[in-house]
Amino acid sequence: MQNLSTRVKKMSIISIIFSLIFIVTGVFLLLKPETAINVVCYVLGIILVLWGVVSIIQFFSDKNS
Repeated sequence: MQNLSTRVKKMSIISIIFSLIFIVTGVFLLLKPETAINVVCYVLGIILVLWGVVSIIQFFSDKNS
């Protein structure tokens, strides 16, 4: 029973942390939309490039096996 209450408390803390992150992100998007678009584009671009590199490496690694 104690384990369940500990989990609920941890989940509540995590929910509060994520809520604060979302609020800060929302305010940033509203106050600096141009900067936010640039940040999103750079992050998305980096993710896609890394994903492509990993996919190519996996393709050649699997082919050699």
